[in-house]
Amino acid sequence: VRRLPQLLEAKIHVRKEYLKAFRGTPLRLLGENRETFPAWLNVVLFPKPITDRAKLKKLAESLHGSGFQVRPAFPAVTDYPMYRMAANFSLAHENELFHRGLCLPSGAAVQPSDVHLLSGLLLERAREFDLI
Repeated sequence: VRRLPQLLEAKIHVRKEYLKAFRGTPLRLLGENRETFPAWLNVVLFPKPITDRAKLKKLAESLHGSGFQVRPAFPAVTDYPMYRMAANFSLAHENELFHRGLCLPSGAAVQPSDVHLLSGLLLERAREFDLI
């Protein structure tokens, strides 16, 4: 618990690095108008919905092969079978994240050099997979 402020500050620094890395590119960071929140999860958004999830999964696998653990954004909770009958509200935002989002490494140990390398690879490979 004593390390919590230090860990949170490190995660905020990681977020700021991602914000800098994607500035001026077709990719956006979820909540890009907030530097410190959400520091626990960084999701990069592609400019248009990706209807072919296989492409997004291949992109993630490609980045895994380069040493980066990324994953496509999760679907809305109400898309899971056990929750389909539950009352829910508009899911437009959640569905947009699912079709446009890729979760990036956000741990306190992520270094600026990691962010720089990952952002460059992500842009390069997203172009290769025709996602931007």
